[in-house]
Amino acid sequence: MFYEFIKSVEDVTGDGLSKSVFVIILSLLFYWSHSKVFEYLKNKGSFFLTLMLPVIILIVTQTISTNLYLSLGLIGALSIVRYRTPVKSQYELAYIFGLIAIGLVAGVNPAYAGVLTTFLCILPFIYLLFKKYFPSIKDLDFKNN
Repeated sequence: MFYEFIKSVEDVTGDGLSKSVFVIILSLLFYWSHSKVFEYLKNKGSFFLTLMLPVIILIVTQTISTNLYLSLGLIGALSIVRYRTPVKSQYELAYIFGLIAIGLVAGVNPAYAGVLTTFLCILPFIYLLFKKYFPSIKDLDFKNN
């Protein structure tokens, strides 16, 4: 019965629902890996941004996927509107761009989105390794830069 329900939903939505679930999983992995290293990401705003932004970008990309230039232009316009508000740090800006990239790449090719998310999830742990083997990096504070 559950399988039939999922099948009927997929018939209506195409592969949009499965891509949305995939993007949510990828963005939660991205959030989890970065919040382990950078504690200030553990707040309600970052969590909901992580859930919403990639899915919104995915849906917009899928909606206007017949014209790649139009979809990229619209996503650029949406990011300009978002970035008119002050961003607390460069890291937060890079984090938001990572979420946008996950949604955009998943709209084009979900396999590439998996590769991109894997790369982005490894970065905080590389930072921890650098911190361990190069102690002078400990003084860097990404929250207030």
